[in-house]
Amino acid sequence: MDKIRVLFLNQSSGEDTFAQVIENILSNLKSLDTLTLSETVSIKEAKEKLVDNDVLIMWLDRDNSDAWHQLDDFMEESEKLYYLGFIVIFGFQRENLLENATEAMLRTIYPFVCPIDFDVLHASIKAIDSKMKYKKSLVNFKKDLLEADSLNSIVNKALEQLKHHPLVGYQEASISLVDRKNKPNKRYFLKIDPSSLHGDRSLQKNIQDDKLIAKVDQDTVVILESIYADESRQQFIDWGWGWEYDKPSTQHIKSWIGLAAKYQGDTVAIITLHHQIAGQYKKSNQKLVSFLREFGEIFANAVEDFFIKRNQSVVKEIINKIADDLNSKELVKNILLKLQDTLKCNTCNYFSIVYDSDSKERYLSELTSTKDDSEKSNHTFKKGVGIVGAVLKDGKSRIVPHASEDGEFVSTINYPGYNLSMLAVPVIPVFSKDSNNPNLIIGIICCHKKEPDYFTVYDRYLVEEIAISIATVIQRTMTLELSNEISSEMAKLVGYQDKIGELLNNICNYILKITSAGSASIHLLTYLEDEKKYRFLETHYDVEHDEASPRLNGNGTTDLVIEKGETVEFSKKLGNFNRIAPEQRHKGVKYKIVVPLIIAEDKHKPIGALYLTKCDSEEPLSKVEKFALELFASQAASIINDSNILKENKFRADAHERFVDASTSIAGKDDIDLLLKDIAEYSCSLVAADFSYLVTCDATNKLEAKAAFPEDILNHLKDKLKNNISKENKIGIIGLAVQKQESIIINDINEEKEKKSENWRSYIEFKKSTRSQLSVPILRKDKTVIGVINLEDDKPYFFTKLHQQIIEHFARQVAIAFHKREYIDRITNNNYLLTGLHQSLSNIMSESSKSILYQVVSMTRETLGAKEVFVIICKNGKYDNTTNKIIPERCGIGKEFLEEFSLDVYNNNDVDPRMKFYSERDRNLDQDKNDSNQKEFEKLGLDGLCLPLSSGLNNKIGIMWIFFSKYIDKKQLEEDKDVYRLYLNQIALAYKNCTQFEELKKKASEDLSKKIDVDINEARKEANNFSCLTLASSVIGLVLIFGGLIWSLTHNNTNPKNPIDTGKLTAISGVLVQAVTVLAFNRGKEANDRVDKYHKEVYTVGQLNILLSATEQLDPQIIQEEKQKIIQTTTTHWLESINEIKNTDKTNEVKKIDK
Repeated sequence: MDKIRVLFLNQSSGEDTFAQVIENILSNLKSLDTLTLSETVSIKEAKEKLVDNDVLIMWLDRDNSDAWHQLDDFMEESEKLYYLGFIVIFGFQRENLLENATEAMLRTIYPFVCPIDFDVLHASIKAIDSKMKYKKSLVNFKKDLLEADSLNSIVNKALEQLKHHPLVGYQEASISLVDRKNKPNKRYFLKIDPSSLHGDRSLQKNIQDDKLIAKVDQDTVVILESIYADESRQQFIDWGWGWEYDKPSTQHIKSWIGLAAKYQGDTVAIITLHHQIAGQYKKSNQKLVSFLREFGEIFANAVEDFFIKRNQSVVKEIINKIADDLNSKELVKNILLKLQDTLKCNTCNYFSIVYDSDSKERYLSELTSTKDDSEKSNHTFKKGVGIVGAVLKDGKSRIVPHASEDGEFVSTINYPGYNLSMLAVPVIPVFSKDSNNPNLIIGIICCHKKEPDYFTVYDRYLVEEIAISIATVIQRTMTLELSNEISSEMAKLVGYQDKIGELLNNICNYILKITSAGSASIHLLTYLEDEKKYRFLETHYDVEHDEASPRLNGNGTTDLVIEKGETVEFSKKLGNFNRIAPEQRHKGVKYKIVVPLIIAEDKHKPIGALYLTKCDSEEPLSKVEKFALELFASQAASIINDSNILKENKFRADAHERFVDASTSIAGKDDIDLLLKDIAEYSCSLVAADFSYLVTCDATNKLEAKAAFPEDILNHLKDKLKNNISKENKIGIIGLAVQKQESIIINDINEEKEKKSENWRSYIEFKKSTRSQLSVPILRKDKTVIGVINLEDDKPYFFTKLHQQIIEHFARQVAIAFHKREYIDRITNNNYLLTGLHQSLSNIMSESSKSILYQVVSMTRETLGAKEVFVIICKNGKYDNTTNKIIPERCGIGKEFLEEFSLDVYNNNDVDPRMKFYSERDRNLDQDKNDSNQKEFEKLGLDGLCLPLSSGLNNKIGIMWIFFSKYIDKKQLEEDKDVYRLYLNQIALAYKNCTQFEELKKKASEDLSKKIDVDINEARKEANNFSCLTLASSVIGLVLIFGGLIWSLTHNNTNPKNPIDTGKLTAISGVLVQAVTVLAFNRGKEANDRVDKYHKEVYTVGQLNILLSATEQLDPQIIQEEKQKIIQTTTTHWLESINEIKNTDKTNEVKKIDK
C-alpha cells in the first residue's frame, strides 16, 4: 500500500503555549509507517513541495492566522494540486477563531483547534488521503476518457473502471445511448459486456414506456439489492416496473444497478450493471451512489466531448471542401465518402426528391452513393414507404438498430435487412424562426452498416449537423444546375414552340423539388392597351392543378402583385389571407406566394405570374427558396418572352411565305370568283382562324358575301347577312368596318354583350360558338371600301394586333389586286372598244351615214352589253328634221324625256364636253324638276347614260343614249370617260367622214363624169372621123383590089415589050391600102383602151384624194397610219395593173414569135 505523503508547514514562532504540542504531533507522525513526513517553515518552499505530497498540514500561530489563504489561493490556481488535502491547525485561541474555521471549512479545508487529539488527526489524514486519491482517480479516469480516440475506446475504459472498482464490479453490463433531442426519448444499445451476451431486443426502446429505466432516468442511480426477494417482487408490482422473472435474459440477475449518465442535466446514456449475487449492491452505500453519479457525469462528458470534437472536425472539413465542388452530385458524393470514412459504415446513399407530374406525388430516387455509379440503385420510395419514405413523410431522422425488426423497413435486393443498421436523416435547408418544423426536405442521407445496433444518436447528430450545414449549399447548387438545365433546354427549343409548354411545366416541377410548396403554376397575362387593363390568357402551366384562373377584379392576389410589381406572400399572419380565392381557401390553402413574371424591357407590365401554395403550413418560404423562386420566375419570364418573340417571328415568317403565295395566286387569277375564293382561303390560313369570308361593297355600301372558307358555309352566310340587314336592320361588324373605314377586333363577343356595346348591337351571329372576330376593310387609295375580310374563331381574345397587321397588309395587296384587275378589265374593255372601232372603220367608211348610225347603235349595244342604245341627231342646237330624229326609230322611253336631257348635253359649251349620268339610284337629282323623269327610270329599272356625239367643240353631231340593265358605278364611269369620249369621237368622226366622203364622192363623180363626157365626145368625133377615113380607105382598097383583078383577067398582057401587068399592080395597091387601113384601126383601138385606163386611174385618184382628205378628221396619232394603209392599198392596185400590162406584153411577144 502506498504511503501517505505529508508536508508539515510550521508557521509558529515557537514561543506560543502549544510549542510542545507541535513537537508531539511531529513525533507521532514520524512514528507512523503508513506515511512519510517532510517539514518546512517557508511558505515559498512549501509551494514548491506541494506537488510531491498528498496532504498539507499547516500550523498557524496568532501572528500568522491568515497565512493559509496564500496556500489555498495557490492551490486553487494550480491545475496539478486539485487532489491535495489541506489541514489547518490553529495554535492559538482568540475571538475570531470561529470565523477562520468556518471560512476554511467552506473552502473544503479541514480546521483543527488546540488542544488536538492525535488519533482524530490521524483519522482525518487517512480520510483526506482516501478522498483525494478517489478524486484523483476520477480525474485520471476523466483524462483517459477525454484522450480516447474512439467511442469504443471510451466505452471499454468506462466498463473497465466499473468492473474493477472496489465499490462496484459486475458480471454483465450494458450501455445504451439516449436520444435526448427527440420526445419520447429512446435508448439504443451501444455496448454489452461480455460480448457473447445478446441483449433482449424485445425490451422497450422508449424510456417512458419502461418504468424501471424511466426511474433510472429520473433518479440517476437505482440499485436493486435482491431482485428475487419477496419484498422486491411486491415493490416491483407496486411501482409497475413489470420485471419478468421467467425470462432467460433476466432470471439469473440477482442484484442490479441502473445509472443515468447525464450531461448538463440531460441523460446521455443508460448503464446497467448485473450481478448474480443478491445484495452485491447496497442502496445504503452512499459512497457507491456518489461514485456512480460522478462516474456517470464523467462518462457523459467524455462522450459529449468526443462527439462534439468529432462532429465539429468533420463538419468543418466538409464545409471547407464543399466550396470546391460546383456539381451537386459530386458535392454530395464527397460528403457521403467523408461520412462513410467517419462512421465506418458500409455505404452511404443520398436520395433526392423527384416529382411525378402524372401521379402528382413526390418520391425518392437515389442521386448518388459511395458505391460506383454502375451499382446505383433504381429503386424508388414513395412517401411513407420504407425508412427513407417514412422520413420524407414526417421529416424526422431515424436510427434503425435492426432493419428486419422495424415495421417501416422495406427490403431490397441490396439490403435484405438481416443484421442491418440504418441511419436516415432528412436534408433540410433552413428552419423557420417562428417554428421548429422544417420548411422543406430536399433529400435524405441514408447510411447502412451490416451490424445491428451500430449507429448512435451522436452519429445521427453528426449527419443532421452536416445536413443542415450543406443543405443550403446543395439547394443553391441544385437551383443553379436546374437553372442551367432550363437555359440549356431553352437553347435547344429555339424554333420548337410546341415544347415550350413542356419546359414551363418542368420549371413548376423543379420549383416543387426545391421548395416546400404543394402546388406550382404559371399563368400568362396580357395587357390590353385599348382597355387599360390586364386579362389572363387561357394558356397556363401547372402542377397539382390547384391554381384557379386569376380573377383580376381588383381583390385577388394577382391584382396586388401587379399593383406592387413585386413578389407578395399571402397568409393569415400577414393579414391578406382574404385575397386568396375562396375556392382555394376551402381546399385548405394556408399560404400562397405570387411572383410576377417580368422582362427587362418592360418592368411595369408583367407578362404572367408564378403561383405557389401550401396546404400543410402557413410558414413562409425561406430566403433560399425565395431566391430559387425568383430565379426560376426570371427564367420563366425569359422563356415566355422569347417564346412570344419566336412565335411572332415564326408567325411573321410563315405569314410572309403564305402571303407571297397568296399574292402570287391572286395576282394571277383572271376569274373574279376564283380570286375571291383565294382571298377568303388565304386570309383564314394566315391567322389560322376557324373560318373566314369575304364581303364586297358597292358605292351605296351594299354588302354581299362573295366567298368563304370553308366554302360550304357561303350560302348560310349569304342568308344570314341578307336577313339581318333587310329584316333586323343590323349591319354587322363588317358594316361597322365599312362605316369607320378601319379594322375592328372583337376580343370576346360575350363581354361585348354584357357591356351592350355598339359592336354587340351591330353584331350578326353566323356561328354560335364564335367568341372573337376580326374585320378588315379592303380600301382603295382614296379610302373608299372595296370589301371586307372577316375572320372568326371559337376562342376569346384569339386575334391580336399582329393578326390585324398581317390581314391589313394582305388587304392592301388585295386592294392592289382588285385595282389591277379593274385596270386590266378597263384596259381590256378599252382595247375591245378601240379594236372594234378599228375593225369596223372600213365597214363604216363603205356605208352611208345613215347605215353608220344604225351600225354604231348595234355595235355599241353589243360592245357595252347595254340594254338600249339610241342616237339623236341634232343640228344647230335643234333636232335635225332632215333625218330621223331618233335612231333606231323604235324607242320605249318618252321622247320628251329624252329630248329635254339630250339638248341640255348637246348645247353644253364647256371645253370638255361632259357626260350626263341619270340613274334611279342617284338621290342628288332635283326632285321638283326631275320627279316625272325619275319615275320613267323607276318604271324601266334602268340606268341611263347621256353622251355628246361630237368630234370637237364645233363638230357636234348629236346625242347618244345608253341604258344599262345593271348598276353602273359613276366613279368608274368617270374614270372611263376618256375611253367613252374617244369612242364617241371616233363614231362622230366616222359619221362626219362618211358624210364628207359622200359629198366628196358625189362632187368628184360629177366632175369626173363631166370630164369623161368631154373626152368621150372628143373621142367620138375622132372615132367618127377615123371611121369615115378607114371606111373610105377600105372601100378604095377593095375597089383597087377587085378592079385590078378584073383588069388583069380581062386584059391579058401579051406585049413582050411591056411585061408589067397593070391589073395586078392595081390589086396589090388595093391590098396595101387595105393593110394600112387595118393597122390604123388597131392603133385606134389601142388608143381607146388607153383612154379607158386613164379614166379608171382618174377615178381611183379621186377616191384616194377623198380618203386622204377624210383622214384629216381622225386623231392625229392615227392619221399617218391610216394614210399609209390607204396609199398602200392604192399603190398595190397600181402595181398589180403594171404587172398585168407587162405580162400581157410578154404574152403578145410570145404570140408574135410563134406566129
